[in-house]
Amino acid sequence: MIGYIIDGTFLAGLISGVPDAASAPSLNSFSSGVVSLRPMFMAPVCSDEMPHGTLGAAKSSMNLSLAVHAAIVTLQSSGTDEKVQQNNMPFEFITAHTCRMNDPSLYTVPNFGAAHGLLRTTLNDKILKVGALGPYDWGGNDGTYKLDPAAGFYPDWLTEFCKVFNSLKGPDGVGYSSSGSIACERVY
Repeated sequence: MIGYIIDGTFLAGLISGVPDAASAPSLNSFSSGVVSLRPMFMAPVCSDEMPHGTLGAAKSSMNLSLAVHAAIVTLQSSGTDEKVQQNNMPFEFITAHTCRMNDPSLYTVPNFGAAHGLLRTTLNDKILKVGALGPYDWGGNDGTYKLDPAAGFYPDWLTEFCKVFNSLKGPDGVGYSSSGSIACERVY
């Protein structure tokens, strides 16, 4: 998955569990506090310290990372992840929130007009490409990607995340969906 994030096949990758020590420094990550849905990854900006990162300002993931973090915190602080769980019973996950999770305003949402890099690409193309393994039926209520639309906890969580991402507004007050709804597209 890391190679596909870095080469731009998709913009973000959701995984369950924790990445190995060799992979973790290679990516910008946000640990969501949901153990079953651990982090979302995006390629870092290329630098001397991160030569495997994306090249140049046009491909920077910095603004996209900030927006994704804000969307995840907003989704979790509203209790939406728990509602998704209830709609997919039996399904269990554990949450561990810090006090920052209770105040989504502590997370920066880049302004629509000033967005750059991969966030600008996402806003212009109206697609956030998210990597997924499959299409598989993961069994139980985790999710099946063999249905159209996909069903289960993880597919439903991504649907709710996309709604929140669309509703984001920076300090300029312009919503991310102001130019049209942004779709979260799974890339297998």
